[in-house]
Amino acid sequence: MREDVVTPAVNRWIGSLFDPVHRSETIEALLIEDDGYDRRIQLVEDLQGRVRAAKITMDRVRRALDAGWDPVELRE
Repeated sequence: MREDVVTPAVNRWIGSLFDPVHRSETIEALLIEDDGYDRRIQLVEDLQGRVRAAKITMDRVRRALDAGWDPVELRE
């Protein structure tokens, strides 16, 4: 089969994978096939948990300072 016969059809098919209708599905399929995808998802979830914990701690410290606690005492 000649390349000049097949190439336009292949190019149209590849282009259709990234058109607005199919883009999300294509990206999701590519990410699922990526070996590190699950690991990165877990890392993001772990980091989000750490950020939530840090915000909780900062809120507690802020409330303690507002209540008149000594900052040196809080640091210890």
